[in-house]
Amino acid sequence: MYAVMGEHYLVFTLDFPDTEKTMSASIGLNILTGISFSTSPVVDVETYDQLISKIEKI
Repeated sequence: MYAVMGEHYLVFTLDFPDTEKTMSASIGLNILTGISFSTSPVVDVETYDQLISKIEKI
């Protein structure tokens, strides 16, 4: 968990096995706490570079 300044006050870094589990956790936490959550998928920089290199070839 990180405390941040700006649009968000707290940032949690979590690792879920797939998008469905991520959505279920986010929705479940919202129902239990009344707090809204937003999710952002991430990849490491090497994977990102590989994805970008594939796009340039299209």
